Amino acid sequence: MCAHRTPFGPLPPTAPVMGDNLERVAVTRGVVGTLRGHLTPRRAPQLGLLFGAVQGDTLTLAVAMRASWPSVQTHDAFNIDERLLLGACEALGFLSSGQLQWCGVWHMHADAQLGRTETDAKLIRRAVRRGLVDDRRIWLSVGWEDGAFALQAFLGYGSATPVQLMVETLQFLTRVNGR
Repeated sequence: MCAHRTPFGPLPPTAPVMGDNLERVAVTRGVVGTLRGHLTPRRAPQLGLLFGAVQGDTLTLAVAMRASWPSVQTHDAFNIDERLLLGACEALGFLSSGQLQWCGVWHMHADAQLGRTETDAKLIRRAVRRGLVDDRRIWLSVGWEDGAFALQAFLGYGSATPVQLMVETLQFLTRVNGR
């Protein structure tokens, strides 16, 4: 799935896209707060959208949001409302002068616990087949681990084993583009 087409005209020039040298994911305090707000056991797993910017080998996540409208019930955990994705891409792209881009998805298991890497690997391969994760868009696993908030980030490469990235949280980041 690509989110670069828009019915309202082209987006401003964007920042460099993720490449082969992506090694780390920096998560802003706002994103941590949003994700923690979703960490309660649910009937079904949750999937959401991530937006951020790349600088060097680091992807900085600036916005996390749901992947569909809260009132829409679906049995497919990988359901993304394409209208929501395109609208968010366009709005965030314009508001950030092209700095923020759709950069992946976040996932939380129904029990709100961080999944085992083997379990998540199967889900990541499914997300790769659906076009949600690839070598430029990450999968961010969200959950509780031993009573603490935990995150794991991965890149997906077809049927190959997903590549885990280092994750760090940023407490006082105010702007993604460094201004």
